[in-house]
Amino acid sequence: MAINCSIPRSRIPINDILGLFGRAFQLYLANLSTIVKIALAAFIPASIITTLMALCLPGFESVWQALWLDFTHRNDSDYQPPATIDYKPQFFLFLALYYIGYILYCFAASATLRIAGDANSGGEHTTFTTAIDHATTCYAPVFLAGCLVADVSYFASLFLLLPGLYLALSWWMTIPIIVTEGLGIFAAMRRSWGLADGYRLDLMKVVVVYLAGYVVVYFVVHLLLLLLPIPRAVRLMVGYSLPMVVVQPCVVVLQSVVYWDLRDRFEALPASTEPLLT
Repeated sequence: MAINCSIPRSRIPINDILGLFGRAFQLYLANLSTIVKIALAAFIPASIITTLMALCLPGFESVWQALWLDFTHRNDSDYQPPATIDYKPQFFLFLALYYIGYILYCFAASATLRIAGDANSGGEHTTFTTAIDHATTCYAPVFLAGCLVADVSYFASLFLLLPGLYLALSWWMTIPIIVTEGLGIFAAMRRSWGLADGYRLDLMKVVVVYLAGYVVVYFVVHLLLLLLPIPRAVRLMVGYSLPMVVVQPCVVVLQSVVYWDLRDRFEALPASTEPLLT
């Protein structure tokens, strides 16, 4: 992958970054009824499954606690490790629920990206049926690309944090590109890399802002749930899934808005300064 590093790119001003959020929120509200239907059909089931995965597998919480204790006390000579826990069956169930939930998430994201992409390109209002039909044609490559990007970025971050972050930002637009342009997985990753060139710091600002918004929603929801006389398991499930359902469709729309913005900037470059991708 060769990229012409002399490409004249300019930083996106903070006002323009905030404008991207405003545009995403505008598109979200304009298509709210359709996005809510998609959330009910796929986002919410995906969130419930992944919440069950993380919280409700019998004894799994103690598994993570044991692993964390082993990690934090690995250099203590007087530390007595906890009794061995047979977590293999639970681990495979954990993976099964994770991938089922992520498949549903990719289906919902594909449908939502079709809605946002049509709106960004000035197309007609996308119906629920049209979005779902489109999602059935592209959710498989979206799922595989999401797994590939997440896994490669994660393993890179195990060695050093910055390489993993660099890769994640470079490939952040892979899924919108697959849904909108119909490219294959590796072609979409190359396309995302080229569009992100010169704008990775701006993309990091976008990611930091929406993560901060998610954290705020997460804590507000948990504080409100603490005031209700409901079982702890229900509180945890709702507390984890509700912020995801509220924020994640907005993030998917935001991805589409950022992709179209960088695409317009890329296409506005003179032909002699366009990125060279091989």
